[in-house]
Amino acid sequence: MKTGTYLLAVQGEGRGHLMQCLTVYDLLTSRGHEVCCIVVGLPSDRLLPDFFRRRVSCPVVALPSPGFVKRNGRSISLWLSLWRVLIRLPDHLASLRRFDRLVSYHRPAVVVNFYEPLAGLHGLLWPGAMRRISIAHQYVYLHEGYDIPGSGRWQQFLLRSFTRLTAAGSDRRLALSIYELAPSRNDRLRVVAPILRREVMTLTTSDEGFILVYLVNSGYMSDILRWHAAHPGVRIHCFTDDEGVRVRHSRFYRVDDALCFHSLDDQLFLEMLACCRAVVTSAGFETVCEALLLGKPLLMVPVEGHQEQLSNALDAERQGIAGWSTQYDLGRVLTQAVAPSSFRDDFRRRVREMHDILLDELEGPSPALDAKVVEMPARLGRAAGEVDN
Repeated sequence: MKTGTYLLAVQGEGRGHLMQCLTVYDLLTSRGHEVCCIVVGLPSDRLLPDFFRRRVSCPVVALPSPGFVKRNGRSISLWLSLWRVLIRLPDHLASLRRFDRLVSYHRPAVVVNFYEPLAGLHGLLWPGAMRRISIAHQYVYLHEGYDIPGSGRWQQFLLRSFTRLTAAGSDRRLALSIYELAPSRNDRLRVVAPILRREVMTLTTSDEGFILVYLVNSGYMSDILRWHAAHPGVRIHCFTDDEGVRVRHSRFYRVDDALCFHSLDDQLFLEMLACCRAVVTSAGFETVCEALLLGKPLLMVPVEGHQEQLSNALDAERQGIAGWSTQYDLGRVLTQAVAPSSFRDDFRRRVREMHDILLDELEGPSPALDAKVVEMPARLGRAAGEVDN
């Protein structure tokens, strides 16, 4: 087996893409490959969680990138998000040029992209001779047999257009899906199982009686506090990106004996996931998959105005694997049934097989690679210091 050099690019909003990136990083380095750099695209109101930098030994470069604008730290405004992209276009163009300098400097054999639009734009404008692989749950939107639930034609058009942009220039698109879909007619698109850490599959589960909550947006903390005031006897551990918890309370804020807020911590979250009674989360992807694998009752609460999360919640409900709500009514999860055992068994099988499939995709040649004749130019010079921050 030949070893190669990989550059990873990841969208930094939410936990899912970051954890998938870390899992791929671990897989590649365990096989002797070099990960020369990880580029994280972050909107202006997001910080990269501390645990991410602690988990890797290669340079991590955070670049300003388009993201959602949130009202009061909770609801999404699509039009304000588009407006912010326009007014910050110079920053995003500067990020794109810097991404290009990193690629030109490192000359990776493969660029692996976890739904980061900067990497997609780079693939569109400067194809180069390296292989490009795009990995995300959202690529199921590009499968001809997948209907995006709860969305109109305009919303579907926007979701699919943005998703295509993130994968521009890719030789392979891996669509992560909780359930199987028929092979796509597009030979560059492959539907595969979710990418979960190996340690998730080795956890011993128990029930210590508390509800585990994951808040992608800290504005929902007031909902948790309000529900807790009405139900003080129910124990809750809540993970959030709130700056007050992270800085003022040094990453841990105990309201009382029944409610604790934690800063984002991948390992602690996983330990609590194994021993919680039930899980309440925004309608992303990673936490849903982990809860399903461990057989935990699950309630999904989409972020207000977030069409993608609403679609995820509706899809999970129609598959019978989770309930969903527009509010953080935590009591509902205590009566929520877990997914059918036949579904969970098939899901576990697919997840166990996924790492081997993923390595085949990452290490194997791309069908489109032979058709590429454009050499990757050394277009732009770079300063040595740019790689180290």
